[in-house]
Amino acid sequence: MGRPTQNLFEALALLETGEAAKAQELVDEVLPQSPDDPYTLFLSARIRRSLNDYAREAESLKARCHWAKAGISTANYRIYLGQAYARQSLPEPALQNYRAALNSGQLDAKQAESRFRMPINSIESKELPEDPTGFSLCSRGITISNVF
Repeated sequence: MGRPTQNLFEALALLETGEAAKAQELVDEVLPQSPDDPYTLFLSARIRRSLNDYAREAESLKARCHWAKAGISTANYRIYLGQAYARQSLPEPALQNYRAALNSGQLDAKQAESRFRMPINSIESKELPEDPTGFSLCSRGITISNVF
């Protein structure tokens, strides 16, 4: 087992070169040593998303939100968490996290309205859009790949 920082850099390089499974192995070595490290948790979530392991992606993002230090914004992580739940066809936790991001006061009003009102309304009305991964965020040019 290498040093944690070295493993994380190597894991990121592996993820970026399309070797997500190997990247997750390295992150899995680091997580027990630092289960509350925000970077490790977020990297794990990114890797899990690329592996289509949305349940474990959600676990990493929940932990990332839980371990956030006071004063640190969690709005973006709540967005990603909502998307992870949406990918699993779990509308209630998706809504809960979208609302938490929307009501956090960490997004400006224009950003909040343009990014979340339509997805929340779609979920509430049970009229899920064709692309459940982004709930019409993709049509506004905000995709998972360019947000992460």
